[in-house]
Amino acid sequence: MSLKINSSSTVKQGLSGAIVPVGTTFEVRDVWKKVMERVDPYQYPIQALTAYNKRMKWVTTSNPQGLFEFPERELTPNMDTLVSITSGTGTGTLRIVPGEPNLYVKGKTIQFLDTKESGTITNATSTYFDVLRDYDSDGNAQNWTTPAAGGTSANILSTGMALGDKSDPPENVYMMGYMREGRVQLFQYTMSMTDMMRASAMAGGVYGGDWWKQHLEDTMIAMKRDTEMAYNTNENHQLLPSATYGSTEVITKLEGVPYAIKTYGGFSDTYGNGVLQKSQLLKFLRMSKRGSTHKTFLVGDELCGQIEDIADDKLYSTEKISVLGSLKDGGDKLEILRIKTYNLIVDVIRNPMWEEGTEYYSGGIILDNNYLYGCNFANDGKGSRKWRWEQAIQPNGKPYELAQYLSHVGIGLACAPYHGRFTRS
Repeated sequence: MSLKINSSSTVKQGLSGAIVPVGTTFEVRDVWKKVMERVDPYQYPIQALTAYNKRMKWVTTSNPQGLFEFPERELTPNMDTLVSITSGTGTGTLRIVPGEPNLYVKGKTIQFLDTKESGTITNATSTYFDVLRDYDSDGNAQNWTTPAAGGTSANILSTGMALGDKSDPPENVYMMGYMREGRVQLFQYTMSMTDMMRASAMAGGVYGGDWWKQHLEDTMIAMKRDTEMAYNTNENHQLLPSATYGSTEVITKLEGVPYAIKTYGGFSDTYGNGVLQKSQLLKFLRMSKRGSTHKTFLVGDELCGQIEDIADDKLYSTEKISVLGSLKDGGDKLEILRIKTYNLIVDVIRNPMWEEGTEYYSGGIILDNNYLYGCNFANDGKGSRKWRWEQAIQPNGKPYELAQYLSHVGIGLACAPYHGRFTRS
């Protein structure tokens, strides 16, 4: 006990404690890695990919409406489609309306796939181009036959450039560069209980175990499930108006991976109603020839079983490898079936989130590992918003214990044509 030195003095002998108002103080930890490793990584494969795919690119947004952008630069295609011929049939110069006018500039050379006739573009606009047919071996002018518009017979091959020594070279052709965008979504789960209940739970008074610890883990699992389902099933990313929930809060939703593939031009194929054949699987994998070598093929239960049957019949050179999961001994692993074909390495992973009856239970999606983007919201005053755990530090006598998990994340697919969908017709 502190004592006054004399009755007229304010100086005290000894120490006096001070009570600091700490009801709004939180212990904060970034638990992203711990959550990804510890809680059933095989059950949540898209989140496992975001955590352990070394090719995954992460970006950060500070946009108050959760918006983030990522660049999309696709490989220039070799082939386009003839939409119509507006003039020049039977002459040396045709005027063509193509499927992708931006691919054509003055000086490019093309060939029609069905007739094998070739020529050089002499004029190009935003809607059409004029192409002069190549001369014959004697240097004589030639007239075009009429290529058929529409269908696979109307394919136009881009074969190079024809430039003179003093030509003004055209700009190099790229698929129109633009920025794709998505939104991050906020996941937040709060847990609370009274001091007395927590004391009873920690001492085994509820049912013989630490109920508070179980409550924390159960909540983590529920939040991880909700996040994974958003990655799998959400439709277009959106910003909900405040009136929706009668508040001024900004409410955003991320864009699901299958939806992004379907909407932004990813390739697709079907394999019929019977048993999957090796030729059908090969045909689909061939469609994934663009982009990088390493792909991840997320498949539903039924399709996964059929691919394993093909592997068991030695129709593929395959190997099972545990590549994603906890680095600690004894941790759960995300096991893959690796298929090596052509110049592709395809990791087949079962996605248990696609329940029986859903679109991808008998199908799957293939992702190019080099063209995946993750996004998390920028740090706030408490620290990381990627996935954090907060424990309220309550002063003695406060009536409850409070904790929460918070994750503010999104996912984006750059170069949609490098990703694909495989479904049963």
